Amino acid sequence: IPLAAQFALAGKTFDALAFDKLKSQFKRPHKLSMRQWLTDFSSSTTLQYKLITYFALHPNAKEEYARVIEGEKLLEVAGFSRSHYQIIAAWFLTDAAHAKRAKLLHEEMKRHHYFLTGKDDIPYAVLLTKETGDIKKQAKTMRMYYDALQEQGFKKGESLQAMTQLLTLYADEVEETL
Repeated sequence: IPLAAQFALAGKTFDALAFDKLKSQFKRPHKLSMRQWLTDFSSSTTLQYKLITYFALHPNAKEEYARVIEGEKLLEVAGFSRSHYQIIAAWFLTDAAHAKRAKLLHEEMKRHHYFLTGKDDIPYAVLLTKETGDIKKQAKTMRMYYDALQEQGFKKGESLQAMTQLLTLYADEVEETL
């Protein structure tokens, strides 16, 4: 959703100076800080604005920013490499146990799709990780969907992998009717 539309939908007026000020307020003591990433326009500008907009529209921006930073740290402790995708994944993270289960799911996903699974799949692993359920079965189901859909004419690649990952959001068993 475009920046202006997000503010309009939230019933707020966009203020470019306030938006820029908010962007400059976020600081962090890591080597690659989110602030550096948010202000480095060699990075994904679209994603930068989505993050800043998210914080600008959040009623408790500073607290939410701290929660996302903490989530990013938990993902690092769980074994994920630092990346822009880790920042996105931190939005969906609930706690350290969630981070550890997400790392296990990401490793299983990589076992089934070694060349396709990378840092861009970290948000999927966090989003799809359930408190209960069989992680190995979920990753296997992703692969079964991938193979079945590829046999039906879907093009192999990251887009198909992303779709098959999302198909396990509500059930970690193959749904034959799909």
